[in-house]
Amino acid sequence: MKILIIEFNDFHEEVILSQLNFLIKEKNTDIHLFINESLNNKIDFYKFLKNNLKINFISNKNSKWIKFIYLYKIKKYILENNIDIVVFNTYECKYIQILSNFIKKRKIAIIHNADKFLIKKTNKKINSFFVLNKTIFETIKNSKKNINVSYFYPLIEYNNEKKISNDKLKIVIPGLIELSRRDYLGFIELIKNINLEKFEFIFLGNILKNDGQIVYKMLEKKGLLNSIKIYKEFVSYEEYFSTISNSDLIMPLIHPNVKNFDKYHKTKITAAFTMAFSFKIPLFLYDSFKQLNEYKEFSIFYNFDSFIEKLNSLNRAKIDLLKIKMKLSKKISFDKEKEKYIKGLFN
Repeated sequence: MKILIIEFNDFHEEVILSQLNFLIKEKNTDIHLFINESLNNKIDFYKFLKNNLKINFISNKNSKWIKFIYLYKIKKYILENNIDIVVFNTYECKYIQILSNFIKKRKIAIIHNADKFLIKKTNKKINSFFVLNKTIFETIKNSKKNINVSYFYPLIEYNNEKKISNDKLKIVIPGLIELSRRDYLGFIELIKNINLEKFEFIFLGNILKNDGQIVYKMLEKKGLLNSIKIYKEFVSYEEYFSTISNSDLIMPLIHPNVKNFDKYHKTKITAAFTMAFSFKIPLFLYDSFKQLNEYKEFSIFYNFDSFIEKLNSLNRAKIDLLKIKMKLSKKISFDKEKEKYIKGLFN
């Protein structure tokens, strides 16, 4: 079986990595990539996967003509290599919408923005769709009953050799420093008058990019630069994965004043949730997410009024029990998600 994964954009690389981790364990499967060349600067795909993988890169130049040339190259590649299944890693990409019209093979697309998918006409040239958690799956099935959709959690399998013993409770806030995705400023207000001696908070993203300068100035203004670990450069995936796997809690910072707060309860997912399930790290989560069974068992919840009390009540024994619960749970596991993904490729 020959499978080609395509990504024109310079993001969603963690979903590619997850699929590769699933597919590399399948016998008699050849894996092919056609991905934006910028992605290999984030993840060394050659290092993670050395067997039955063929990698091709798409230029990251912002030129429509160059992209159209690659549409032709990909179509030709599919024919010459007898590809059986084509996976579009980002359904919303306009070049994918075009390419899907010229490929006769089985085509599967991963939906990242289900809210937009629900209100737009579905591309009937695509045979099947994936979404990235059960909540989004149920939202789409309730609205569009006639499409073939399934779901998997894009879990990462990573062997961390650098184990770090933590004296402080390490709470990680992963991802790009973007105020539209995470309530950094509200978080700073919550912690500004708290004794943080037993905690180590980490903003696991480059603070010099996106909205990072705004956040940095606020930390400086509140005298918190020494209380929060920050990065002033791109965080490599080795560092990213190692930091998360050595953490005590993951804090997504999705608060009611975040732009897409309601959508994260129905049609969106943050990579912080995926990292939590991948590394079996409990979530420190705003309490509106209690309504979602996916997170209820493996989270410690707070709201703005209870935050200080909940933070001060944290202890490693309580967190370790949650970690054990996540590791023993059969609800979400690498093998189970791999099985769902492989099944979805052929349904």
